[in-house]
Parts: sequence; C-alpha cells; structure tokens
Amino acid sequence: MKVTIVGAGHIGATLAYTLFIKGLVSEIAIVNRTREKAFSVALDMTHSLAAAAHSIKIYSGDYRACEDAKVIVVAAGQATVKGQSRLEVVAANAEIFAEMIPQIVKYNNTANILLVTNPVDVTTWLTLKYSGLPVGRVIGSGTVLDGQRFQSFLSRYFNVHPANVQAMIIGEHGDSMIPVWSRASISGIPLREFPEYDQQEMEDIFDLTKRGAAMVRATEDSTQYATAMSVCHTVEAILLDKKEVLTVSTMIEDYCGISGVCLSMPAVVGANGVERILRLELADDERKKLTNSAGILQKVLSSVGGEGFGESIPEGKNALPA
Repeated sequence: MKVTIVGAGHIGATLAYTLFIKGLVSEIAIVNRTREKAFSVALDMTHSLAAAAHSIKIYSGDYRACEDAKVIVVAAGQATVKGQSRLEVVAANAEIFAEMIPQIVKYNNTANILLVTNPVDVTTWLTLKYSGLPVGRVIGSGTVLDGQRFQSFLSRYFNVHPANVQAMIIGEHGDSMIPVWSRASISGIPLREFPEYDQQEMEDIFDLTKRGAAMVRATEDSTQYATAMSVCHTVEAILLDKKEVLTVSTMIEDYCGISGVCLSMPAVVGANGVERILRLELADDERKKLTNSAGILQKVLSSVGGEGFGESIPEGKNALPA
C-alpha cells in the first residue's frame, strides 16, 4: 500500500518516518514545493533501509507521485509561529490550497485525502471545495491529537493507562474545542464516580490540553512527534479498514443545528474514509459550546468565500450517514 505525503517539513518528515518504523506501508512518496527538501528527507530515510525489519520503497517527486496512493496526507502550507493562533494563517493557506489541491486530484482523484495543515477545519473545507471529492474521502486530522493529550493528562491524574481513558474533544481543533465531560470515563466508569475526582482539577486538565501545543512550542519549532503519531493512527484506520471511531474533522450537516462547516465529531473511519458520523447526546452546555465553535469557524470561512459552498459540492456527495 502506498501513502503520499505532501509537505516535507517537521510534521511531514516525522510522519514519513513514523509510517516507515511501524511498517504500515510498502511505499512512501514525499512531495514538497522545494524539491530538494523532499529529496533530502527521502534520501535520509533510505539510508536506514539496511537496518529495517521490512522492505519499503521511499522516494520523492512532484505531484505525479500522488498517483496510486491509497492515502494522500497534506502537511504543506504556512505554519504558525510562536504566539500565533491556528486561525491567523487562514488567508495564506487558502491561497496555497487553491493552487495545490487541483494539482493533487489531477493525478489521483480516488485516494482519501487527510489534512494536517492548520487551521485544519478550514483546510478540510477548502480541500472539499477545490477537489470535488465525496465528503467522506476528505478528512481533517481534527481533534484526534487533542484527545490524545486529554487522555494523557487524565491518565496521569487518575493513575491509569491512557488507553483505558475514554474522553473526547470535539469541535474546532483550536481555541474553541470542547471536552465532552458528560461522556468521559475510565473503562466505562464515569470520572465523577472516582474518589479522586475534583471539578477544578478537571478544568485545569482541560486547560493543559488546550495549551499542549503552546507548551511544546515554548522551546521547539513544532509538535511533530505527537502529531505524526495521531495522523499515523488515522492513516492506519483507513489502510486497514478498521472502522475505528475517531474525532476527525468532516463536513457537518444538520448536527445539533449545525451545517456547512467542518468540525471534529466522532466518526467511523475505514477504507472509504469517513463512513458515518456518530450522533452524541450532549449536555446542554456542551451543545452551546459546539454551536459557538461552529459559529467561529463559519466567520472564518466567510473570509475565504464560504458562503454558498454547499451548492458547489457535487450532487449526492454532500451527506454522510449518521
């Protein structure tokens, strides 16, 4: 199976290495605006093939390297700088995507496209606009990473393994993200039933989750390791048709009164990308926060031509089963 990564910066390069180490694919192609950068990343990885536990083909190329890929991961675009919010790079990345996405689908219009570039909810929406692909095959990395951070902090507090923590972050991958406290549990036991549960501590943990990226970037250029692992998780769900429930960003229609924006909600992810969205029974305050998150993103979308986009999606491609 082949994966193409568009963007050979910190995240794209780390993702390529993560896929290589996990042995998920037989072929990795790396594309970058600066061809020399993609070549260097691919060359460095090929130098480790003699010590690898499996056979894999790794190379760089132009957009033609997207051909035959099952998944195309887009990690290219204007990155944020320290102190800058994800939404502040919208204009620059809208211009980049208007040029890049048609080039990708020119060479492959059957792959699942997985977006990593921030603001990811907006770049997911832009990719739908410029690709003409079915909604389910355009997937934003969403709040999968935020959920990992949330689980990590909660597991430390309750002294359990992170895999035993069931806790979701939904909405925007950004400042208006929402923790679903009403559904949070450890191996099916609601958090509130644990003797060490403390409301203020829970609020502090969510604050740490929101500030997770900024904390890393206080001394590092990016959050590449956790990001690469979370994206690899989604790639694996697609390649292995795992039908796994992940909080990826996808086009929302008639969900808690929200339509026409891409947000992270629990969705079944498999070989066909997002195969269906699961409908959560949210607490009243969670519903209000989700509506607010959607409103923030809608305002951003209006600045990049968001009005009337629903009419531009090919007929029959703008709805997912729920």
